[in-house]
Parts: sequence; structure tokens; C-alpha cells
Amino acid sequence: MDIQSLKEIVKGVALYIMPIVSVIFSGIALWKTRKVSKMEDKIREYDAFIKKAEVDKIKAEQMRIPKAQIDARVTKISANKHKIYVYNKGDAIAYNVDYELEEGSCVSKIGNNMTPL
Repeated sequence: MDIQSLKEIVKGVALYIMPIVSVIFSGIALWKTRKVSKMEDKIREYDAFIKKAEVDKIKAEQMRIPKAQIDARVTKISANKHKIYVYNKGDAIAYNVDYELEEGSCVSKIGNNMTPL
């Protein structure tokens, strides 16, 4: 091989093969860029969905009014003695709690007879 034929080979590679290779690399880069762009769009959609859900949750919590929920429990201490526990199960503080025992509403079973407290 002489230098002239080597120059012809290098010239052929530079004129035909290098542009084809660069077009192939550009096509691959464009394809990967589109793929990444689609993935970014999906991530933006998911992010927007999550943010909207968080905003809805915060609004629901702000709209919910905390309430006091008073409950009572009667426990038997001895044969004729009972103790009533009144407590708050709700989220808010209960102020000025007052309770009444209606006649016959609290019933205790002694033997076979039902008697009011």
C-alpha cells in the first residue's frame, strides 16, 4: 500500500462513513431525549396530582370543626355504691359540662331484680 491509496481510504471514510455515524449518534440522542421528555411529563403529572391531593387534605382538615364528645361510664364499686366517669372523647376542649341522671335511666342488677341507682 502506498501513501496515495491510504489517502484515498481516509478521504472515503471522512466523506461517507463519518457523516453516517454522526447521523446515527444524533438519532440515538434525539430518541433518548424524547424518552426522557415523556418521563418528565409523567413525573410532572404525578407531582401535580400529589400536590392537589395534599391541598384537598389540608382544606378538608381546615373545614372540619373540632367538637367535644362527652361520654360517661358507670362502674360498680360495692353492693350499693356506683361511680360515674364523665370524659371527653372529642378533639376540642369541653367547657361547662353538666350532666343529669334521669329517674330510672341507670339501672343496676342486684340478684334477679333490676333497681335504679
